[in-house]
Amino acid sequence: MLQPITFESYKKIRKWRNLPEVRSMMFTKHVISEEEHDNWWEKIRNDDTKKWLMYSFNGTDLGVVCFYDINFATKTAEWGFYLAGNDLFEAQKISKKRIWIELEKEAIEYAKHSLCIETLFCEVLDENTSVIKLHEKVGFSECNNLNGGARFQLQFSPTKTHG
Repeated sequence: MLQPITFESYKKIRKWRNLPEVRSMMFTKHVISEEEHDNWWEKIRNDDTKKWLMYSFNGTDLGVVCFYDINFATKTAEWGFYLAGNDLFEAQKISKKRIWIELEKEAIEYAKHSLCIETLFCEVLDENTSVIKLHEKVGFSECNNLNGGARFQLQFSPTKTHG
């Protein structure tokens, strides 16, 4: 379930983002300080071109979804996500792969129906092959090469259900 970020979940975002397994798959790899995180949050939380959401499964926060560069005129947006640390999945006995798939499907539905987006873009590092395969599985196609990664897009009508 995607839901607005609360103060408590806002603090989790930084912790998860700084985990080595998360940071290693980001274009920006440095450890984020509390001050940097607070400044970032103040900057984006009321920005209509950005939407950050917490993904929960059975009442447990397991991931973060972000939509950014939202353009309501062109009906386009960029999106990304990351998940909590492996230890949380192991403790909860939840399949990380299952959550990746569920989160991606829910994020696409949110983009279509809540944001009325028709073209959704994302960027993925070349070494993040499991996420590339997931994006391709749900219909994303590569549209640009990046330095060390690729840009993907998914086009759809906001009234059409994506399967």
